[in-house]
Amino acid sequence: MKIKFLSWNTYRKRLHTFAEPLLSFDADIIAVQEIKPPIKLMSDEIYEKLSEYQAIWNNVGRGEAILVRDLDIKELSIDFNGRVMTIDFDYFSFVNVCAPSLKIFGEEEYNDWHREFRRYLKRLKLSHPVIVGGTFNIRTNIDKIPPEEVDAMKNLKRIGFVDAFEKMNPNQENAYTYRPPKNSGEDFDRRNDYFFVSKAFSNNIISATIEPENFESNHRPIILEMEI
Repeated sequence: MKIKFLSWNTYRKRLHTFAEPLLSFDADIIAVQEIKPPIKLMSDEIYEKLSEYQAIWNNVGRGEAILVRDLDIKELSIDFNGRVMTIDFDYFSFVNVCAPSLKIFGEEEYNDWHREFRRYLKRLKLSHPVIVGGTFNIRTNIDKIPPEEVDAMKNLKRIGFVDAFEKMNPNQENAYTYRPPKNSGEDFDRRNDYFFVSKAFSNNIISATIEPENFESNHRPIILEMEI
């Protein structure tokens, strides 16, 4: 069975403004970061499409959601003060993550958070293959990457996770998923958003892409297709 995953950080938008672009990708599992529940009515067409999904909301912290279509959910958990949502299915576990940034957390707390997250993933993949999607706040494709972020990426791969986009697009340079706001003082685009797949499951990857910028978010949507 082929499953299509979408991950997209909406940059603090509400669902009623983002439902149409989210649904346009026709994904089976949609992981959203930094999203707020709708407060305005949506069209009948959008409601009808949304009704095809089981929506799980996490309003703690930055706000996350996972929309699931035509798959049986076995178990749900929300951890790390609302930054991590995990759904167990029959043959795999899916994790939606919105990790803290080094700039906000500082070196020590950032390192501690990623260390505990890796321990969590190691335990999780003892029982199921694991797919993780979301905003990792581990920057790549920029000069002078902070050593804390270099270590976070290196150690995630060390415990047996594969960067899906890197695996499927080994020669693509300058790929980015995030463009800083104009008033942020940062003038470089970078990859901040990823799908990671446990190594034993990585040969099941069909494709991994970064979609074009659109729809008023500083983050670009990322797509993963897998044979499950």
